[in-house]
Amino acid sequence: MVAETRGRRPAIDSDGVHFELFGFPIMVGWMFFLFIGLLGLSPGSTAASMAIWVGVALISILVHELGHAFAARRLGSAPTITLYGLGGLTYWQPKVNATRWHHISVALAGPGAGMLLGLAVWVAASAAGGYGTGNVRFFVVVMLWINLGWGLVNLVPVLPLDGGHVMAELLPGGREQRWRLAAKISVVIAAVAAVALFVWGLQFAAILMVFILVLNVKTVRQPAKDLQDQELEVEARAALKALSTGDDDAKARSYRVAKRLSGPRQASFKVGAVETAALSHHDGTARTLLAELPGAAPPALFALVTVSETYGLRGVEELEEIFSRTPSALHARWLMYALSQAGRPEDMLSHLHNVPAPQRSTELVAAVVSVADWAGEPVVASQARLLAPGNA
Repeated sequence: MVAETRGRRPAIDSDGVHFELFGFPIMVGWMFFLFIGLLGLSPGSTAASMAIWVGVALISILVHELGHAFAARRLGSAPTITLYGLGGLTYWQPKVNATRWHHISVALAGPGAGMLLGLAVWVAASAAGGYGTGNVRFFVVVMLWINLGWGLVNLVPVLPLDGGHVMAELLPGGREQRWRLAAKISVVIAAVAAVALFVWGLQFAAILMVFILVLNVKTVRQPAKDLQDQELEVEARAALKALSTGDDDAKARSYRVAKRLSGPRQASFKVGAVETAALSHHDGTARTLLAELPGAAPPALFALVTVSETYGLRGVEELEEIFSRTPSALHARWLMYALSQAGRPEDMLSHLHNVPAPQRSTELVAAVVSVADWAGEPVVASQARLLAPGNA
């Protein structure tokens, strides 16, 4: 499937395997292996058949998502791929001038890539005189089933399947109107499909369709403002991710998001955007965003940018003073970063000791630990944990 993102240096996740393929960042979650394994489990399963099933599913779903990713890259996006649960998602950032047909092309590229793989396997098997026997036959059958069978299922006009994305782009009206109408249509189709699948004895597929039905019912019942807020939240996350990687379009994305926000949310986004650029050492971007993004900025944020620009030569003392007056989790995170840049990360422990016990919250200590781990200071991180409430 494909998901459009209309949105800090990312932490290293521990919930899966991370790698890069053809320039695309990819994460395969542990739950993907669990659910795919359970899906392929049957009374006659062997270790070899399970290995073949999981391997073919991984390759096939990855090829599907790479189809989306390559199509999105051709439109100037920098997509990322996540495999989780029973499938995958390709996140991409549409450009401002992307048309409906651009969105449709990205949606269709996934099942198209999978079907090409399935056809290639079918042609190769036919040329070899048949599907073979034993594990070879099982490999071919699974390849055809996942890439051709599930590829066709993915084209059913039901959200969030790729066919649902295509349907949403073909409907009249603005984006929010189209997707709400697509969700209503999806409810009807999913309900009919669930009943039919139960009657045909395909219980697992029927349960999956019921799950899709529930998702679309929630979308239909959701207030329009909630949908707008959710879309904006996704855009904001995408903008922060682009800032952490130094994407050429990162500043423009940040401006677009900030203009649509107001009040505390606008200020919060500005802090997050400047912090992300600063901690990723995109110093020019950080300084520009600090000056130009709408929204208030706390004094400590100016000191943080100075620390990043000077690699800890200036701005550290100011952050130390601010933290001593207001020992918040945000200030703790920035001070820990500043001290690590200045080459004296162990000083953070003294600052933590000086914080009165009632103000030394779990969140404050956790902020120090996370930055210490990220900065490669395991000793500071372990000793900071001892100062958390209940340990000190």
